[in-house]
Amino acid sequence: MVYAILTVTDGNNVVRAEHIANIEDARKAWHHWCELLISDTSFAKGMVKLVDENLDLVEGKMEYITHEPIVETVQVEDPTEEPTEES
Repeated sequence: MVYAILTVTDGNNVVRAEHIANIEDARKAWHHWCELLISDTSFAKGMVKLVDENLDLVEGKMEYITHEPIVETVQVEDPTEEPTEES
């Protein structure tokens, strides 16, 4: 049996690893890629799957990952007029 780790990040599909007949190594690689993508905030939506040679999900190993968009706030100072002196 051949196992593969597939990732999708913002629509980009990649085969990250293949393991021939070794489900233990495939599980470890799946957990590793989940950890990496959970820590990577350069994308908004992603998924990591462990599949067999028929692209069937193995042992329910599918992780959906979302990252909140980074919104930078800009503080705008309230312009106030300084009093002018009248003579």
